[in-house]
Amino acid sequence: MKKITVAFALLLVFALSFAGIQDRSSWVQLVPHPGDYIKMPELSSAPSTPDSGWGAVYATGNNIYFKSDAGVVTSMINVADVAGAVTFDNGLTMDNTTNNALTWTENSETLIWTFGSNTAALSSSTGINSMSVFDNVAGTITHAANGAADDFTLSVTGAQDSSLILSSAGTAADALQITASAGGIDITSAATFDIDLTATGGTIKAIATEAAADQFKVDAQGAVAGVAINLETTDGGILLNADGATGGDIELNAADDLTLTAAGAVAVTGVPTITLAGAVVLNTVATFTDSDATPDVTGNTYFNTNTTGVTITDFDGAGIAAGQLLVVTSKGAITYDVTSSGIKGGTTDIITAAGDVTTFLYDGTDWLVVARMDMSDDLN
Repeated sequence: MKKITVAFALLLVFALSFAGIQDRSSWVQLVPHPGDYIKMPELSSAPSTPDSGWGAVYATGNNIYFKSDAGVVTSMINVADVAGAVTFDNGLTMDNTTNNALTWTENSETLIWTFGSNTAALSSSTGINSMSVFDNVAGTITHAANGAADDFTLSVTGAQDSSLILSSAGTAADALQITASAGGIDITSAATFDIDLTATGGTIKAIATEAAADQFKVDAQGAVAGVAINLETTDGGILLNADGATGGDIELNAADDLTLTAAGAVAVTGVPTITLAGAVVLNTVATFTDSDATPDVTGNTYFNTNTTGVTITDFDGAGIAAGQLLVVTSKGAITYDVTSSGIKGGTTDIITAAGDVTTFLYDGTDWLVVARMDMSDDLN
């Protein structure tokens, strides 16, 4: 005789109803035997085919079978002789031999679902490293919070060289989204570790739309002797553009030095005015090459001549543009040819002595003498 617990009897009734096994007037009824189990005889072989419109449920060995009126036999379930365990026909064993744990075993693989107060966990005898859900359809994992601190956490525990990876093989512009519809987003890394944003072949855009101060802020708070914030391109420009006729200002504030260095020209354009507050230093003074009649004035405005007397006929160099100023202090007997060369300054060549200062302005073609100070003159 086979014993079937009342709980299993309910499972059996469900299976019978699922299979469509009910007579023409009422459901099949299983009456518990005294001792809370259903008792049926264990057969040594399958029974004969039931009449049309009927089916037979019977037990043989550890199996319970259903035989249709067409003679088709289906194994319904295998009831193992181990307390708390159920073995299905294809070999899957499910048991609850451990409190708060449901264990599935098949083909030497074991999956264990443990659960307790407000917790549930899945583990495997070989380790779970993959889980597939939402096969070929859109899917959602939802945590419905109904109070403060009802957080939903995805975490990798254990201080190991391991990562939490969110990846997408999608091809749309929004293949991976992180969205906060009613709050902010914080991205924090441990000390000494970097946060890297890389768009291979793409663009990184940061857009803030709040009308508030500091709506986009980059703040490097670590103290360092070198460069703390580096804006760099491999081959392209950098644009700082502040729109708005009223609030479209750009400020460069340096508690220490502010240096602008360009391999080419530096253009500062202001409408209507440019205001420079504080001392204006043209550049560290440079010195002409000795006896050079066409000195190179690339990248400098303030020069000393050399001490050897020479007649200078022009100034040359790279990047010279109309409007460039040149302030030259003579350190010897220096003559400027203003009548037959690239320097224009009246009808007579200018002869200077040590200490004299001459100022030139380039008009795009020639250097024009705009000022000259003779140290031997009485300037009163």
